[in-house]
Amino acid sequence: MNMSTTALTAALQEQQEVFKDLLHLLQEEQEAIVSLDTAQMEQLNRLKEPVVARQYRAADALRGAIASMSRQAGGATIKTVSELLQLLPKDTAKQLQPLQKAVQEAGKAVHQQAQYNRGLLERFLGTVNDSLGYLLRVLNTSNQYGASGTYVQRAQAGAVMVNREA
Repeated sequence: MNMSTTALTAALQEQQEVFKDLLHLLQEEQEAIVSLDTAQMEQLNRLKEPVVARQYRAADALRGAIASMSRQAGGATIKTVSELLQLLPKDTAKQLQPLQKAVQEAGKAVHQQAQYNRGLLERFLGTVNDSLGYLLRVLNTSNQYGASGTYVQRAQAGAVMVNREA
């Protein structure tokens, strides 16, 4: 294996490791969302930040390795590993293909888990907002006599629920 192939292999392996770590954190996040453990969700968000930073660095290294190998393969502007594999010698492409497929599958799993967690969070926040809206409507209802002497119910504007811990 030449140095460019080694660099590409290392970049793909790092990308795969980052996706593995991120998927693990997203699965833990799913458990925290389901159990409504907001402290754990906050902790997991802090843990995801360095992993996402690693992912950016891994993506940069992968782009650099692709650019280097594409220059060696004929100078064409190549942006994906799939395009690059078509230009490489068959034995090199055959070595890299399983790793590329594993990275693609790991990326797809991360994307699916992130979308699932997003849906859970949106439903959770929707329920919280509905509950708060109901409580505010109940607390802000004012009963008064109208001009005709009948009992009128109105919602007062400007009432706010206050969290004493804040």
